[in-house]
Amino acid sequence: MDFHFEILDESRKELLPVFANFKNRFYLAGGTALALQIGHRQSIDFDFFTETAFTPESLIGELKDIFPAKTFEIIDQQKNTLNIIFLGGEIKVSFLHYPYPLLNPPLDAQSMNLASKEDIAAMKCSAILSRSELKDYVDLYYLIKEISLERIMKCLTLKMPGLSHALVLKSLSYFNDVNEDKLLFMPGFEVSFSEVKKFLEKEVRNYVLAAIHST
Repeated sequence: MDFHFEILDESRKELLPVFANFKNRFYLAGGTALALQIGHRQSIDFDFFTETAFTPESLIGELKDIFPAKTFEIIDQQKNTLNIIFLGGEIKVSFLHYPYPLLNPPLDAQSMNLASKEDIAAMKCSAILSRSELKDYVDLYYLIKEISLERIMKCLTLKMPGLSHALVLKSLSYFNDVNEDKLLFMPGFEVSFSEVKKFLEKEVRNYVLAAIHST
């Protein structure tokens, strides 16, 4: 599979080799992992996840061995969580414990392992229950176009059995409090928020009608 490294700016590309140090323990998910697979928009943060509990102190020690002093700043440190910012490029990198198992084997993207589209889709569905950010709805717009809402809901059941499908579907078609921060689309992938809303409303409606007719 060819990955879309063009979605990253130069300062982020320069950081990629460092992530090889954590490749066997963490996988990249979130918007950046998805954009590397689809190529639809620029993404600025790196969110790494692991099923295994970890101590942030050990990661900080490793990072200090790799980087000279004052290269990065710790912005949040707690059990199983470490958020840092690399200074200069202001690049946020997060390491997080995430207990839900991967549905598919991670994708080998040189210095990183990436969560699959199916895994990211389930995680995005969970995310929209607790936040209302335009990037999540745009990402789900492209995910549904690629793997269908029906498939995503099946993945959600497998990955997070206790998560309410009704709440997810409601969030997928409720946009009143969405934070419309500007996104940087890659050429050919530009889409307006109104297009995203219309598409998601239609997909949810069709999914619900199909579910009713199948009972």
